[in-house]
Amino acid sequence: MSRNRKDVEKIKITTRQQVKGGTWSYMFHFYDESLERRTAQQGGYTTQEDAYEAGKAARKALSKTQDRNATKYSLNEFVELVWKPYMKDQVIPSTMQGYVKLLKPMLEKFGKYKMGNIKYSAIQKYFSDRYSESTESLNTTDHAQHLLGQIFKAAVSLGYLGESPMDAYKKPNLRANPPKVVKNGQVRDVISKEILAEIYERFPKGTHHYLILKIAELTGMRRNEIMGLAFEDIDWENRLIYLSRQVMVLDRDAELFPYEKDVVSQYPMLEGLRYVARDPKYDSKRVVPIPEELYH
Repeated sequence: MSRNRKDVEKIKITTRQQVKGGTWSYMFHFYDESLERRTAQQGGYTTQEDAYEAGKAARKALSKTQDRNATKYSLNEFVELVWKPYMKDQVIPSTMQGYVKLLKPMLEKFGKYKMGNIKYSAIQKYFSDRYSESTESLNTTDHAQHLLGQIFKAAVSLGYLGESPMDAYKKPNLRANPPKVVKNGQVRDVISKEILAEIYERFPKGTHHYLILKIAELTGMRRNEIMGLAFEDIDWENRLIYLSRQVMVLDRDAELFPYEKDVVSQYPMLEGLRYVARDPKYDSKRVVPIPEELYH
């Protein structure tokens, strides 16, 4: 038996009664100064409420100590020693690769600083500048700030920090302060007709790449989605393409799920890479109409 789930998740305290009519105890997990996972627990309380309040007091006292100790560890150290192992069983390898790529500029900015010394004001300025100045899409910046927030949230929930600097962070008002540079989601660069003609001159109709290029040009499908197409994905009668998978390129030593098999590359220059078919990221399956030009 435990308290309200939201309360428990907030401070990671659980209460239980060993036997009906007996005393209550509290328990929560935390990481010590050596980054070893520990359990704090104490019993002998008359009521569940007493146990829970005692757990809160113990957790608060530990948080104050850890807030001081947090200055010993940098964000880089936490990501490598705690967060990555913590997330390993929660996400697939390709998702973690995406997280690492997304984290790179943030770790370049904040990684060397001790976690307890990273203030929300510095994070606020960093993302305000990034939303305004960066040429990346707004969606990418959104994902970046969300990921950093999740890392600090994990530090709190695992008992490593008392509070997250992201709690005070507020996303910039993009309507009041529009980006100074063009974002990918607003105006996209397009390939000129002259360059497109040169591409098709290099890969004319009948060559292996022609159909792939034509599908990309006329439908806007991504490279991974095109490479993942199978004949059963195409509804010729209704002129629709059902996107249900994508081909991912992984490192030689990347982990695969039991149901996955390597897609062997026919190109010697790509030897050593692994190709696997996977569901679209975020399970974003969709249907794309077949344009008249592509149909004929």
